Amino acid sequence: MIAGRGGYEIRVIPLEGAAKLDGDGRFTLAVDQKGTRASVTGRVAGAAAEGAFEVYFTKSVSSFDPITRSQKFDIASCSAKAPWTAARQAS
Repeated sequence: MIAGRGGYEIRVIPLEGAAKLDGDGRFTLAVDQKGTRASVTGRVAGAAAEGAFEVYFTKSVSSFDPITRSQKFDIASCSAKAPWTAARQAS
């Protein structure tokens, strides 16, 4: 993810705990804290799995306005959603 004004910020978002499968093989891992929401959802069927990754990130960025000579705040925000797939490989 990248966010910011005039620069880039890369964040690692740890998802806590192990995923628990329901009766249909579905699972959800999620985190929601301080302007960051992320989730990984999916379904495991046999030796394959598929699902989606979603993330929303919002950050207040402070800067100085030379015209008004005061502090100002800009909001940096980004989001992404992507599908994923996995398959067990024979060893």
